[in-house]
Amino acid sequence: MAIFNSIKYYYEKIVRIGFDEQMSSSDMLRLQLINQFASIVIVAAFTYLLISIPIRYDFYDILYTSTWLTIMLVTLILNHFKRSNSAKFIFLISTLLLTTFLHFVYNHEYTGMETAFLSLILLALFLLSRKQAYAYIIITVACYLFIGSLDSLLPYPSQTFYITRFAYFFSAIAVCTTILSKYTIEKQKQIGTTIKLNNKLIANQKQLERFNFIASHDLRSPIRNVISFSDLTHRQIKKGDKQKTSEYLSYIKSSAYQMDRLLNDILELSEIDAQKVGDFNCETLDLNGIVEHTKDKLKNLIQEQNAKIIAEELSSCYANKKHFITIFEQIIDNGIRYNNSHQAVVKVWTTSDEKGLSIHFQDNGIGIEKAYQNQIFSYFKRLHPPDKYPGSGIGLGLCNKIISLYNGHIDLNSELDHGSTFSVFLPHKKVDQNN
Repeated sequence: MAIFNSIKYYYEKIVRIGFDEQMSSSDMLRLQLINQFASIVIVAAFTYLLISIPIRYDFYDILYTSTWLTIMLVTLILNHFKRSNSAKFIFLISTLLLTTFLHFVYNHEYTGMETAFLSLILLALFLLSRKQAYAYIIITVACYLFIGSLDSLLPYPSQTFYITRFAYFFSAIAVCTTILSKYTIEKQKQIGTTIKLNNKLIANQKQLERFNFIASHDLRSPIRNVISFSDLTHRQIKKGDKQKTSEYLSYIKSSAYQMDRLLNDILELSEIDAQKVGDFNCETLDLNGIVEHTKDKLKNLIQEQNAKIIAEELSSCYANKKHFITIFEQIIDNGIRYNNSHQAVVKVWTTSDEKGLSIHFQDNGIGIEKAYQNQIFSYFKRLHPPDKYPGSGIGLGLCNKIISLYNGHIDLNSELDHGSTFSVFLPHKKVDQNN
């Protein structure tokens, strides 16, 4: 039992020669295969030499066996010194040349030629990159044809280079290369998926960091205001100062409204952010009705800002109603809120072409500098302090996320102090509910 455990310990140590923690799992697997193959050949060759030399001394036999032994020892040594790429090429090229030489010398006695060459091809497909493996296959086929042509010229019937052997060999190569191609394609898909997931994880991490800032600052700010002005209101009630009491109550109401809007936007964001294409029901929408719904929802803001919403006869579209209510409310709300004009005006119209439908929202607001136009579609990104222009910093990012579910996009044309035009593009292709 102790001997078995010792053998197992040293075998595991040998197959892990050259391992590095920074290596990928596939590279480790390749290195382990080479070490296993080399160690088995070393043991077999050494055992053969110990047995054959006392019984039958054959110089060429000993030379060939010693050559195999040397190649495998060099392979392990190179792997030990972290030269695994050199080890692979020496291992494969030396093995191919020695195999070819053995068939050349022992042409009519050395059987199993196709099996030997196919084994080398399989090893190359596993150990090398795709281009390197194909180059190695070409070299191996050339060696095979060379040996095969010699066989066909020799007067040994058993070694005639039959067409069936030729067909068997190249059919096997075709199968091997097909397997390699499929493996490579699947691997590339996995890599692509991993990159996408990694990018999404990074984006989610950034959103989480921004959310932590919002939670620690923006949510606490209105709560602190409510607490502070509640205390002040309580004092003014005792003093009987109705004017101050009314003023402080308006501050409390404003802070509560700000907190309520922020919480609603965060809840809506969490719902939309988890959706994918096809995770929602779509219907043919009357966008004129969506405008009227938005007017009704924002009627208090419209009255406060003396705003006007002008909508032409809008085309219909195929989408989720809740999604487009959110888009209309957020963009029109921004057009009214971020506006210093005597009368805030938001115009809405649609255009259509062979690619899809565009919904345009034009306002006469404060506009956006070009340097910041890409930033406004990020979550929790605000260009102005909340005491000047209250908002959550989520709205436009939410709109951008929604329209991306339809493979659409939002374009912005804006100049500082000259208003903004948001164009929401929706492709004509309907969302596939089966995806």
